[in-house]
Amino acid sequence: MTEPGGHWVEFEIPWHETRVRNCPVCGKLVTRRAWQFRAAEGTLRVCDPDCEQLYESYFRPTHGPLLPGALGGGGGA
Repeated sequence: MTEPGGHWVEFEIPWHETRVRNCPVCGKLVTRRAWQFRAAEGTLRVCDPDCEQLYESYFRPTHGPLLPGALGGGGGA
């Protein structure tokens, strides 16, 4: 298993925003920041570095790749 190679990104959320963001890997609620990393599919965002490792070791081999931007504003390849 490789070491996480991403960084934290902050969401700019207006005070009146009601949309809920959940981690596309584990389902946890993501509020102010997300862990962003590069995968073969492009740039992905998850709730924390542990989910990057979970994505690489379990989620992608079992369920297939995520689409970049699955957690709001993840960006493309």
